[in-house]
Amino acid sequence: MIKFVVSFFIFTTNIFAIYFYNKLENTNILTKPKNQKLNDQNRFRIYSTIEDKKYEDFLIKLIIDNTNTYNITNKNKTKLYRGYFKYSGEKHLVIAGVQRIPFGVGRVWNPIDI
Repeated sequence: MIKFVVSFFIFTTNIFAIYFYNKLENTNILTKPKNQKLNDQNRFRIYSTIEDKKYEDFLIKLIIDNTNTYNITNKNKTKLYRGYFKYSGEKHLVIAGVQRIPFGVGRVWNPIDI
């Protein structure tokens, strides 16, 4: 999946003269739950911004996670963590996408005030 996403971005940048900015982050976490073997979790995160000088009104931002868990059974999971498409014209502003809403304790505003 990651290879497809990266190759798609490279293809679109060469064809449509789109600027592609990215940042990579790799996190490795070792855990040992009670009475179980050692788990090794590796998270690879890609931060991407896609924009074009010709069409300055459009902007795409993506954050993609690839998580590998190594123990007796190896698990690999790729998902879109956050992402949105933004159009800001003279009269319109459209933003559509996926974002994370933390349902924890908020000091100023809490999304679920029970």
